[in-house]
Amino acid sequence: MKTLLLTLVLVSGAVFAKPPESTMQLGMVIFPPFTIVDDGGSCQGTLNDLMTNVFKESTYNFHLTCASPKRIYRSITNNSLDLSINVKTTKMLEGLLSYSEIPFSRLTIIQGRNPNAKEKNTVSLLYGFDYNGHAKRLIDSGVAPVHSNSVEVVTNAFLLGRTEYLLAYKRPYEHFKQKLELSDTPPIKDIIIEEVDSIDAFIAVNKGSKEHDKLISLVNSRWVRAAD
Repeated sequence: MKTLLLTLVLVSGAVFAKPPESTMQLGMVIFPPFTIVDDGGSCQGTLNDLMTNVFKESTYNFHLTCASPKRIYRSITNNSLDLSINVKTTKMLEGLLSYSEIPFSRLTIIQGRNPNAKEKNTVSLLYGFDYNGHAKRLIDSGVAPVHSNSVEVVTNAFLLGRTEYLLAYKRPYEHFKQKLELSDTPPIKDIIIEEVDSIDAFIAVNKGSKEHDKLISLVNSRWVRAAD
């Protein structure tokens, strides 16, 4: 009888045990509030919670990396990332990604001007970001680009008068502007900010991922509305 009970327990455990999870690599540029590096160097932000809901009850979990655009793009091209958050217009990623049917979030693009800038006719912007064509149009008009791999550096360069113009996404800009204002920096004056466009970002599955087909199916079945 004891043997029978033990056998039933073991069989029951084998039937109902959760399958082992595979860890998928998820990456996004540092982009508050979705991703931000804390004082301990860990990647935090609302993306963690949003993607936990996507992976819930699946056989996957994920490890989140937030890094510079160059590192994210390199990790996509060498297939070390399975998923990322991206817009569809990034030229260096053409043909490499499959995108969620529902956008991840609608991103507002801003253009700024600092009339007190020391370096006139310059624009601060992120490496590899075209901002839905606005970067090309500004550069084609004769404005010199000043690229950086850091949203914070881009923001500070503009606010501190190192460039006359700025192209950025609104929410990260506001985050790092507030951070700068809370420091010992002199008051920031006369900045002009205009919302010029918006663009959808998507959950993107790397076509080079071994789990591509299962991941894009999972994302499309679990991602039901864009994040605020």
